[in-house]
Amino acid sequence: MRQIWCASARVTRMLEVETALAHATAEAGMIPVSAASAIEAACASGVASPESVLADGWNAGTPVIVLLELVRKALPAEHAPHLHFGATTQDIVDTAAILQLRDALDALSRSLAGIADALAAAIERHGADWVVGRTLLQPALPIRLAWRLACWLEPVVELVEHIERARATLPVQLGGPVGDLSSFRGDGERVVHAFAKRLGLGAPAIPWHADRGPIVACVALAVRAGSVAEKIATDLLLLSQREIAEVELPVGGSSSMPHKRNAIGAVRAVAAARACRGVASSVIDAPAHELERAAGSWHAEWFAVPLVFHTAGAAVEATNACLTNAVFDARRASDNLGGAPAPNAADADRLVARVVERYRKLREGARS
Repeated sequence: MRQIWCASARVTRMLEVETALAHATAEAGMIPVSAASAIEAACASGVASPESVLADGWNAGTPVIVLLELVRKALPAEHAPHLHFGATTQDIVDTAAILQLRDALDALSRSLAGIADALAAAIERHGADWVVGRTLLQPALPIRLAWRLACWLEPVVELVEHIERARATLPVQLGGPVGDLSSFRGDGERVVHAFAKRLGLGAPAIPWHADRGPIVACVALAVRAGSVAEKIATDLLLLSQREIAEVELPVGGSSSMPHKRNAIGAVRAVAAARACRGVASSVIDAPAHELERAAGSWHAEWFAVPLVFHTAGAAVEATNACLTNAVFDARRASDNLGGAPAPNAADADRLVARVVERYRKLREGARS
C-alpha cells in the first residue's frame, strides 16, 4: 500500500491520465496526433519531485495545476496548448485515483487470499477436532473447530469475489469544467470511451464528479476487509487468553510484567481495522458534494482514501501472519469441553465442505 499510494505513484498515475486524454482527443480530431505523441513523451519523462507537486498543489488548488506547469515546460511551444484539452483538474485527480484504487484492491484481494489459504489449510488439519462453542462469551455447546474456521473463511472468499467484480467495472471520470462534456464540442462520449479504453477502465453513463459512488464503493470494500480481518483477530485473541489457551499466537512482551505474553500481532490487526473505520468515515459519511464540485469533501479524499487502504492492508496482513503462525492446542480444547457429548455434526460438516468448495473454485479461477 505504501508503494501504491506514495507521491511518485500518485503523480505517475496523473501523468498516465494526461497521456490517455491526449490520445483520446487526438483520435477525435481535437488535437494533432503529433501533439499527443509529444505530450506522451513529456509525461513519460516524469517530474523531479513528486512530493513537491502534491505539497504545492494544496496552495495552487490541485496538484494537477502544478503538474501541468512542469509538463508544459517540457513540451515544444506549438504543442503546449493541446495539453489537458477539454479536461478539468478533477478529471485527472479522480481518474488517477481510480487507477490507484484498482491497484490497491488487487493488493488487498491477494492478501485476503492468503488468509483464505491459511484457513483452508487449518480446516484440512483440524477437520475432526472439537472445541467449546461460545455465545455471549460464555461456554455453550461443542462445535467442530472446522465449523468455526469455515465461518471465518466464507466472508473472506465472498469479499475477494466482490473485490474482483468491483475492479472489473471501475470507471474513468471525464466531464470537463462543469462535468457536462461541453468542452469536447459535441464529441464528448467518443472521447470518454477512447479515454477509458486507453486506461483499461469503464466508461460511465454520465460523469460522477459530484456523486462519489465509485470512490465510496471502493472505500467500503476496504473497510469490509478490515472488519473481516478484525473478526478473526479478535476471536484469536480471546482463544489465546491463558484462561482458555486453545490457540497459541506469536507474542510480544511487557516492560513491567515479565510473565505477560501479549499477542501483539492480533492486537495490531484490531487496532488497524478500527483506525480504518475511523478514517473511512470522512469519505463514507462525508457531506454531500455540493453542486458541480465540492468545497472540502472532495479534497478530504486526497489524504483519507490512501489512509483507508493503508490501515485495511495492515489489518489483513497482521491477521494473515497470526493465522499462519497460530498453533491449536487440541488437548487444552478437549479439557475445556469437560466431557460434554458431541452433537450430530452432519449438517455442519456439509456446510464446511460447501465453504471449502467455494474457496477452491475461487483459487482455481485465480490461477487460470
